[in-house]
Amino acid sequence: MSQLRAQSEEGSDSINSTVNKILRLYYSWYLPAQKVGLRYVHKDVLNGIVEYLTEDQITKLAKGPGVNAFRSIIEMSGKEYSLECVLDFMKTWLQVTALPYWHEENSTKITYVIEHRMGKKWALFLEKVLVNIIEQISPNSYELKSNESTIRTVIYLDEKDKAQRRTRRAK
Repeated sequence: MSQLRAQSEEGSDSINSTVNKILRLYYSWYLPAQKVGLRYVHKDVLNGIVEYLTEDQITKLAKGPGVNAFRSIIEMSGKEYSLECVLDFMKTWLQVTALPYWHEENSTKITYVIEHRMGKKWALFLEKVLVNIIEQISPNSYELKSNESTIRTVIYLDEKDKAQRRTRRAK
């Protein structure tokens, strides 16, 4: 209970608010991830494994199991595999993994800059996963740029997306 109180004070929230955040995170991330077999691996081990793969192997891994794992977690949380749900999931994933990121949304585009600091091959994997997901769920144009430590994703919204986002914000 003292840890909960300390975390509440650190975030300037009430204990009730902190408990609600924890429960939301549990039901939106941890429970669905556990159901689809997500396991936690230290980033150094993960990065070491990826370094042994060729670019072609990384591309195949991203296109198949990488995208499928992402989709499974979203669907196991009872959500539709859509642009909106993928973006919500991505935000939750970034919070859970504590990866530093910058996020901006406006009426024409959504931008994420993720600082992964895991090298060129991990950047390639993340880039390929994101490209495949975006191409599966959205006809929108997009930009993806990556280097050894960051990946930048910009998704340009079409009129349908803009209308859906306005409707969601109005609720």
